[in-house]
Amino acid sequence: MEKLFEEYDLFLTPTVAHPAPRVDQKLQSDLIYTRLRVAAELSELELADLIYEMFEKSFVMTPYTQLANLTGQPAILLPTYVTTEGLPLGIQFMASKGREDLLFEIGKQFEKKELFQLPTPFR
Repeated sequence: MEKLFEEYDLFLTPTVAHPAPRVDQKLQSDLIYTRLRVAAELSELELADLIYEMFEKSFVMTPYTQLANLTGQPAILLPTYVTTEGLPLGIQFMASKGREDLLFEIGKQFEKKELFQLPTPFR
């Protein structure tokens, strides 16, 4: 990832691939819940598979923020859109390690130009 920042100061991505699920939406299957109850009896390979399956949906919903989380790159998420259902969407800037100053500066520029879009309860 650091190689990218030898040529570019910032890397821009969406924050999510899909709007947030409903709070009552079930994100895990009954099979996963069953396997979690007997996790102590599973082999290391079975546990690794279970962990992957547990997080698979979240990786699909938030693949871009996972990149920063897994690589340790500093990142800033900026709320730049609200869906017709009132759900926030945004963008993410990532920077080279140690260059948080660039992220603060881009956030400051967005705020100064009033580019943030927040759901009604947060305005």
